[in-house]
Amino acid sequence: GERADTAAARDTMKATSTQQHQQPSSPPSSNSAPLATRDEGEHLKCDVCMDKDKSIPLIPCRHLCLCGECAGRLMSGPSAKRLCPRCRQRITDTQQVYL
Repeated sequence: GERADTAAARDTMKATSTQQHQQPSSPPSSNSAPLATRDEGEHLKCDVCMDKDKSIPLIPCRHLCLCGECAGRLMSGPSAKRLCPRCRQRITDTQQVYL
């Protein structure tokens, strides 16, 4: 009855799992390289304007997520609104880095 059904279901799941692990993975397609390159380029862009490269780590959280222009706008505003776009921690200072 119920034990046989459970055992049959377990055997079916085991067989399915084994088949999935034995299937060879497909080789990367020729289209994957341009996508990876594009993603890497986007990773370097400012989180706010998405145009210029990130160059300003925020203190104290140390997130590198803003370009100089967006960081300048952030720091020129009221201190209560100086929040990291990533973690929302209050920003006390910035630092210029050259990548």
